[in-house]
Amino acid sequence: MKRLIPILILASGCVGTDVGNPQDKNDVDVTITLETDFQTTTQTLEAEGFSIIEANATLFAVEMSNNCDVDESALTQGPFAVDLLVTESIPVKTQGPGTYCKATFSFGEANKPLENWLEISGTLPDEREFRIEAKRSEKLIFNGRDSFVVDDDGASFNLSFDALNWLKDAALPDENPVIISDNSNAALYNQFRQYFRDQSRLYKDSNRDNIIGPDERNPIADLMAN
Repeated sequence: MKRLIPILILASGCVGTDVGNPQDKNDVDVTITLETDFQTTTQTLEAEGFSIIEANATLFAVEMSNNCDVDESALTQGPFAVDLLVTESIPVKTQGPGTYCKATFSFGEANKPLENWLEISGTLPDEREFRIEAKRSEKLIFNGRDSFVVDDDGASFNLSFDALNWLKDAALPDENPVIISDNSNAALYNQFRQYFRDQSRLYKDSNRDNIIGPDERNPIADLMAN
């Protein structure tokens, strides 16, 4: 059974209503959800002998654009250290209600190429240890569809990753621990990077219950090449 491990990016905003007062930038409730096939125990993800005991990431910036004809967007900039095994929250600003054309999620900092933005560690079914270390920054850019809408009272979106498939069909070397990074097992690292991008999805949580139900499981944006 699939479990949802939510990472909440929450903010509450207000809109100016007094005559002569400019409208404030309206904040939006954004939920980043790590969706896996693992069974969840206390801060550990497990399935068929495979377990993740640590999963830390750095979300550097969230950028939302409602006019892609001009170079204009609202930017929430970190870095935000996120533990993927617990629920956390950070504020996200938008340009107010309306239909958005693009959302960009930047992981890691391009000017800090020697620092890990993602560190995942755990054990394999044969009890060997593994570790994934990502240094090269990653940027997920989604081109919005008609349903990529921020309502007057905000909205909630889920950025979902299928972490179980990040190492899908990986030919793991006979090592202990298995280190996957751009300096160790580089081919596996590049495979991980491709799966990280290709298996990400952006959904709208219409009822804002922090869970993407069956009737909400239609991506509201298309992942763009960058």
